Amino acid sequence: MEFYKVIFTKSVKKDFRKIPKLDVPKILNEIEELAKNPRSSKTKKLKGEKLYRLRVGNYRVIYDIQDNLMLIFVVKVGHRSDIYRN
Repeated sequence: MEFYKVIFTKSVKKDFRKIPKLDVPKILNEIEELAKNPRSSKTKKLKGEKLYRLRVGNYRVIYDIQDNLMLIFVVKVGHRSDIYRN
């Protein structure tokens, strides 16, 4: 079984700076699990978008799946209260 490769956008590095240090490993572990199954029961497709979201406690991970390239692009990570604001 092949795993997807996970790629973070540059803005995600900035997003992680805003998250408490104790929560970062939990989020990274869940993102690592996406490589095995990017459409698990923990994820949901966003309406009107080709993006998906992963729920990790009070935080959300927004990502895109490129099946033909076996890639997952993590676009944004943040608290659930402001993750969907542009």
